[in-house]
Amino acid sequence: MNYQQQIESHLNPRFKVSEKREGIYQIAAPFYHEDGDMFEIFLKSDNSGSKVIISDYGMTLMRLSYSYEIDTANKEKVLNRIIACNHLNLRNGEIILETDMNHLENAIFQFVQTIAKISNMKLFQREVIQNLFFELLDQHITENLSQYHPQRNYYPIDEHDEYCVDYCFNDRPRPIFLFGVNNQSNARLVTISCLKFLQEKIPFKSVVVLESLDVLARKDLARLMSVADKQFPDFDDFKGNAVEYFIREYQSDK
Repeated sequence: MNYQQQIESHLNPRFKVSEKREGIYQIAAPFYHEDGDMFEIFLKSDNSGSKVIISDYGMTLMRLSYSYEIDTANKEKVLNRIIACNHLNLRNGEIILETDMNHLENAIFQFVQTIAKISNMKLFQREVIQNLFFELLDQHITENLSQYHPQRNYYPIDEHDEYCVDYCFNDRPRPIFLFGVNNQSNARLVTISCLKFLQEKIPFKSVVVLESLDVLARKDLARLMSVADKQFPDFDDFKGNAVEYFIREYQSDK
């Protein structure tokens, strides 16, 4: 049995296999881009002969670039996140997945699902970036503000865990309560929490980091800004100015 026959024996009969170049096989399967073209799915054996490498040979990102450029750090993070979460790899623009012959069909479905997500990045980028926002915020605080001893998930009122502060910087006379905000419900909860802390006469200074200004309606933004002592309008602004802000705040305590 030759290699093409081995491939065919492990796939649904609806999948057609053709040799494109020596040792490289293309799968024709009923998976389509929006314009009606089939997904580009290529197979080849690895050097040891024990693994099958599924690849798009760079076609997915090339096709995506016609309507949507990966031209910012955030977009690149989203792309890498999609690939990593689906257990694929990106090498010089080529999306690949390694498997073995016994798991080939399931791996092709996994590969196709990931290609579909990447091909539609422009449609759901906001959702993915929202999921990334708190991860990026935590990473920046951990790496750049650790000297101020941030305490994550701080509860200023005993027995009231509905009022939570994302990060408390508590080693100063008036603690800094820092909140990340990336959607409407989150903004309203932060507003309510700050009002409750004021009502309880808890000394604090509130800092709000928005994912971006356009995540909130005008009224929600106005209510949030009315209780916040300091606002960073987006994560990039926080990343660029947080260290200077904390230096200034801590110096003012001396």
